[in-house]
Amino acid sequence: MKKLVAFLTLFIMSLGISNAEITKEELVLSHFKDRFEKLGLPSALKGEEYKRVLDEYESSKPNALWKNDEYEKLASLRWKYCKKGLYEACQRLGEQYMLGVGVERDLTLASELMAYNQLNSEYEYLKLRSSEMVGLGSEIYENKLNSEDALRVVRSMLVEFLEKCGEEKTDKPYCLAFFMLSDVVPNHLTKTSKGILAVDVAWGLMLDDKFAPQLASAIKYYNAVWSYKSSSANENLPNQSSSKKSGEFSRDDSKGVVIDSTYKLMWEDGTNIFNGTWDETKRHCQNLNFAGFSDWRLPTRFELLSITDDSRYNPATYKVFKNTKPTPYWTSTKSANNSREAFFVNFDLGTGGWFDVSAPTSVRCVRDY
Repeated sequence: MKKLVAFLTLFIMSLGISNAEITKEELVLSHFKDRFEKLGLPSALKGEEYKRVLDEYESSKPNALWKNDEYEKLASLRWKYCKKGLYEACQRLGEQYMLGVGVERDLTLASELMAYNQLNSEYEYLKLRSSEMVGLGSEIYENKLNSEDALRVVRSMLVEFLEKCGEEKTDKPYCLAFFMLSDVVPNHLTKTSKGILAVDVAWGLMLDDKFAPQLASAIKYYNAVWSYKSSSANENLPNQSSSKKSGEFSRDDSKGVVIDSTYKLMWEDGTNIFNGTWDETKRHCQNLNFAGFSDWRLPTRFELLSITDDSRYNPATYKVFKNTKPTPYWTSTKSANNSREAFFVNFDLGTGGWFDVSAPTSVRCVRDY
C-alpha cells in the first residue's frame, strides 16, 4: 500500500488537491472513490458473479488479441469488463495506458485503473502486480519519460530480468518480474530472431520446477482463473467443499494402488509412470490391466486435484502416494472453448491449468471403487 500511496499522491497533488489535516491514505481513498464513480466503475465483483464474469472475459480470448497485436481491440474489451467491476481487466487496461499501447498514453488514468485493482483484488498476485506496475509508472512520471523512451526503458528491464532470472545465486524475484512485464511490452519489441515472444518464454517458466517458488503467487492465481473456465458439463464432480485428509486414503502395497474411501476411487500408484499426449494417455488408461482390474480411466480435473496436498511441495500430493513425479499429469477434462486444450494438474505445487493436447504429459489412472 505504501508504494501505491506514494505514487498516486503525486497525481492527486498535481491536480491541486491537498489537505494537511488528513493522512495520505485518507486522501488517496477519498480521491479514488470519487474517480471510480466518474469513470463509471461499479463496486468490484465478488463471489460467484466474479467467477462468472471472469469466465466470460477469458472466453473472449484477451490473450489471443495480445499475441496478434490487436491492442486497440484489447483495450476496448478490457474497458467493457473493467466497467462491469472486473478488477484484473482494469489493471491490465491501466498498464496499456501507462505505456500507450493501443491507446493514447495517460498516466493519471493508468494510476486510477490500477488503483481500482489494488484496492479491490482478493489475489496476492494481482496486488503484487499492481504494486510493481505502479512503481514503474512512478519512475516514468518522475523522470518525465515520453512514450518512446518509456517503452525503451521497460524493454531494457524485460531483457535484464530474463538474464538475471537464470542466475542460480540471486534471491530477488527476477523471474516473477519478467513474467509480469512479458505481456506489458508490445510483442514487436520482444520478438526474437526465431519469432519467439517474451510472453511465450514467460509461460515456459511456469512449467519449469526450478522457477516454481518465485512464481507461486502467479501459479495460484492462474490456477484459480482456469478453474472458473467452462468445462465439460458431464464431469463426475466430487464434493469440492469436503475437507480432504490423508486419513481418508489407504494403500495396498502389494497391488500398488491407493484407495480413497471418501470419493470411492482407486488410484494407480505403480513405479511405471506412463507419459504421452492426451489421446495416448487416454488410450493407455482404457487399455490398462493393473492390480487385477481393467476398467481404468483418465481422472477428471476435480478428482486429480482432490489428491493434492497444499502443505507439501515436489510432489504436492499426500504421502500415501509413493510414486509421483513433480510434473504435469493429464485429466479427462477438455476445454469447452478450445478442443485443443485439456486440463492438467502439476504436482510440483499441486496447481492446474490448460495444455495443448499434443503435449507429452504424465498420467495417473483411476477407477471407481
